[in-house]
This record gives sequence, C-alpha cells and structure tokens, in this order.
Amino acid sequence: MANPFLTQKTFLKKRKVVAGAQVTSEARKPGSNERFYNDKGDMNAGSKKEAMQILAKLAEGIQGGSVLNPSAQSRRERVQAILREKKDLITAALRGKDPAAWQALGAVMGDEIVVAGEREGFATNLLLQKSLGAGEIARFRVREKLVTGYQALSPARVAPSVIRQGYTYPEEFYINCNIQIEEKEILQNPGDILEEKLSQGIEQTMVVEDRIMKSALDATAATVNDLFFYNSFTPTVMQAMKTEIAVFGLNVGTALVAFDIWNDIVADNEWVAFFDQVTKHEIVVNGSLASVLGVNFVTDGFREPHLKVLNPGETYMLAQPGELGGMTSRGDLISEPTRGYNIGQPWRGWFLTRLRALQIINARGVVRGQRTSAGPQVSLGPSAY
Repeated sequence: MANPFLTQKTFLKKRKVVAGAQVTSEARKPGSNERFYNDKGDMNAGSKKEAMQILAKLAEGIQGGSVLNPSAQSRRERVQAILREKKDLITAALRGKDPAAWQALGAVMGDEIVVAGEREGFATNLLLQKSLGAGEIARFRVREKLVTGYQALSPARVAPSVIRQGYTYPEEFYINCNIQIEEKEILQNPGDILEEKLSQGIEQTMVVEDRIMKSALDATAATVNDLFFYNSFTPTVMQAMKTEIAVFGLNVGTALVAFDIWNDIVADNEWVAFFDQVTKHEIVVNGSLASVLGVNFVTDGFREPHLKVLNPGETYMLAQPGELGGMTSRGDLISEPTRGYNIGQPWRGWFLTRLRALQIINARGVVRGQRTSAGPQVSLGPSAY
C-alpha cells in the first residue's frame, strides 16, 4: 500500500556515472590533460569559439556520465557537510528513538531544498519574488493595464486573467512535498539516502514550480506574440524574437533555452561576434551559458534528467522579471514528520509544504520558439507584417 500522504509521483532515477567520473571543476577536456576550468574557477578558453565548444563538451560529458553533474555534486558536498556538522543530530534521528531529532533533520532537509531552489530554479530567478507575512495579500503592481496574463490556480492548472487595474491579485496554492524512507534504507547507507531524498525533495518543489511557470509561459505565448519555428536557432531568429517584445517598450532580459539549442550556436560562426561568454564555473553550473546582445542565456542542460523541464528545441524569450511576472511565498517551508507504522509499513519521512502564488502579468513579454525539421527557418504570424 502506498504512502497515503503521497500526492505527487516522483520520477527519480539513478544518476548515470561511469567509473573515474570527475567533478566539473576538475574535469579535463576530451583528449587533453587541460582542465575545463583553472584553479580560480575561470574557463580555460583561448577564444570565444573555444568557450562555446567547452560548454557543449561539458554538457556532453555530464549527460554521458564521464563528468559528475555539478548540481548533484554540490548537493553531495552539502549532505557530507551536514553529516559532519550535525553528526549527533543525525545519529539520534536515524536511530528512531528521538522524535525531536527526526523533526529537526526534516527542517535541515527543508532548508537545503529551499537553497537549491533559490540557486537553480527558473521560477525563483526569472520572476519577481515577493515574501508575504501574516495578513498580507498576494498582489503585484501592474505597470501597463489592459493586458492579458496567466496565473496558476494549482500546481496542475493555469488560467487566463485580463488585468485592467493597477494591481493584480493571484490565487495562492500549496506546493507539497512528501519524502519517505524505508527503515532498511536508513540502516544500509544513511549518507546516500539523505542525498537521494534531498534530490527527491527538489523534484517535488523546485521542479514543480518550474513546470508551473513553463505551463503559464506556454499558455501566455499563444495569446499576443507570434510563435516562431526554425530549423536552426540563428542570430536572425533571436533578433526577430527580441523585437516581438521590444516593440511594446519592454526590456528583454532572458533567453530560456533547451541545451540542444547550444549545438546550433556552436555550429554557426555568426554567433561568435555577439557572444559574451560566462566563464566562471559557479555561474555556469547554475544554468547561465552566456550573454548575447544583452540577453542572458539560461538552460536546464546541466541538471539531472529528472530535474529538467524544457523539451528539445524549445526557446523562450522573456522580459525582465519586473515586466514579466512574479511569484510569492508566504512564510517558510514547513516540515512535519510522518510515519507509516500506524498503517503497518516500516517507513519514516516528512511532509513539507509552502504557500505560493505565480502569475505571468504581461503576455507581451513572452515569445516562444520551437525547432522544426521542416518549413522555413522562421515562420511568423500575420501580425508580424
């Protein structure tokens, strides 16, 4: 019988790692003894073109397992630090005789889930963030009235909203996370199980939020601006997508791209003239690829497979957070212990929950593109002419 508290299915998979795999900061270029990054964390690239190729090779190594996923490696290091710094707490919690210790360990896991979301999440970094206290109303100031937006009503539903006033009031909903650990898993290898459950928690929180945002973007992109279809993502395509937003007086801040789009960029020498590479290791592993014509390229290509949200060939051109939309959080992530013993099952865990509101405020600030195997390089709707 399944955990009765479990409301969301998890698709957690084992990481694909080959023997001798290295962390990104120590990994070496294929066929060379030179590392991707030097001791200062700067990329070992002699030109913009080489920097573009390094990013492609790095992602290829991560997906193939020869290079450890940087986000997963970071989580592993944090779990190891927790095991060292809170050894007594973890020992007491895992023995199962101290309910207070188990509850405290759940709070620690919750903190790590929040940190991961703040570092890696699309919704937390590409939308305006607002924290709400008790009695505060979830609302965002609207710069331009009489616009169409989309708000999330639940983790599975987004709905249109025509904004006519100076403020918009999105609905709040719960982001729930259920983590359960069988007793035999606790006894066999507590270090690995904490790392795995942390990844599971991130999947049920950060990834859910990112998928909600993506659903809102998909719905919004079809309302005002044209949809773009291309065989290859070129500077011409990018500039045309930017123009769709800029004509409304909005500032384009981000290009959210599936990583296979980077193959188009590496293969086209025309991109080199516009490319301002992101060379710092800590920035790259959080998803930033480069700045091109003032637009920050962001991807989920360095994430583990079960944490990705973008489909192959997808591109979203987005206005800056204050012009695009926002997300609220009310209070901290709450963690409460759960147990399966009362239903005859040997597991313990935590139920974590947080109140969120998410809304794309201005549909004019979203343009979506998709690679296609047929048709013209760029296909524009009649409103573009």
